[in-house]
Amino acid sequence: MSARAKRIDTLDLIRGVCIIGMMFDHAMFDLAYTAGVAWARVVAQSMIWEIIKQFGAGIFILIAGICTNLSRDNLRRGVKVLLAAEVVTVATSVLSSFVGYDMTIRFGILHFMGWSMVIYAMAERYLPKWFANPFWILVFIPSYAVYKMGLLPQVEATELYCFGLTSWRFFSADYFPLFPWIFLFIFGIWLGRYLLNKNIPQGALSLKVPVVNYIGRKPLLIYIVHQPIIYGLVLLVNNLKGI
Repeated sequence: MSARAKRIDTLDLIRGVCIIGMMFDHAMFDLAYTAGVAWARVVAQSMIWEIIKQFGAGIFILIAGICTNLSRDNLRRGVKVLLAAEVVTVATSVLSSFVGYDMTIRFGILHFMGWSMVIYAMAERYLPKWFANPFWILVFIPSYAVYKMGLLPQVEATELYCFGLTSWRFFSADYFPLFPWIFLFIFGIWLGRYLLNKNIPQGALSLKVPVVNYIGRKPLLIYIVHQPIIYGLVLLVNNLKGI
């Protein structure tokens, strides 16, 4: 099999762990702000949990970059992710009208990954060999610091939010702009090429925890359906408490 036809179980396992963490995060948010659970609000607002979230998201994006070297068709893959992202945008917009506060995801992690895959697929044949290199991680670190410290200028053109430039009117419940995350994605492309050229023991590539690996193989489906399910369960439990 060619490198682009293989599936690496260990990547599915890591991706599955990240998705489980995301579901836990969304459950804490719903418990805190829909059901008014005090301990869930403490978790959701804690600095430690914010660091864990950002680290998990970074690993998720890194794996997306690695997997560009395994995909048979990155353009098709990217378009598929973008369609799922639009479903999430519409669903969270509709849900916002029921919960009474804005929880619309206008440019979340799926939007970012979809556009990154599409841009890379369209530009891949024109990129020089040195394009994907380990130094992108050195670009990402200060860029991420600039972004998190709020040092990027605000702009009036609201359509620039995909690049990390926002106006005071912009809001996205989940926000992963191309700057700075694209640099981590490109580093992932290099890391995937590097690992494919190494004689890595098969055991290291075949780590499995069946349920977690299954979740890691179905990220789009789970991303789309998990929030309505979690929110519905929280509402059900909250209503039962009032009986």
